[in-house]
Formats: sequence, structure tokens, C-alpha cells
Amino acid sequence: MSQRLESEFKCGQLTGTVHIFDEALVAVQTDPTGRKTGYLVTLDRGDVTVADLEDCFEYLRTVVR
Repeated sequence: MSQRLESEFKCGQLTGTVHIFDEALVAVQTDPTGRKTGYLVTLDRGDVTVADLEDCFEYLRTVVR
């Protein structure tokens, strides 16, 4: 098992975190203005890149909202 690393990255006005597991990624983007609002996305780990995550969050910000 690898060492646990934690960090945050900025996604526009929101803060996001990515949890990396053996076979999946869990990305969470919370909205600081609404206590219990935001997005949770799960992805098969496969060949997912940071650019893919950025595209996912951009889609959620522009299309879903």
C-alpha cells in the first residue's frame, strides 16, 4: 500500500479534492457558499488524467448548473 498523500486544488471559485484508490478516483468539488452543495464524481482509474478531471469539473460548472 502506498503512502497517503492529501492536497487541495482550486477549481475556479470552488475547492476540489481527488481521492485515488487502486481502481477508482473520487473527485469532490464543494461550493463554499452553500454548505451542503457541490459535486461528487467517481471514475474508473484507468487512463484518467488531470486534464480529464478539469474537463469534468468544467462540464459540471457550465452545463449542469
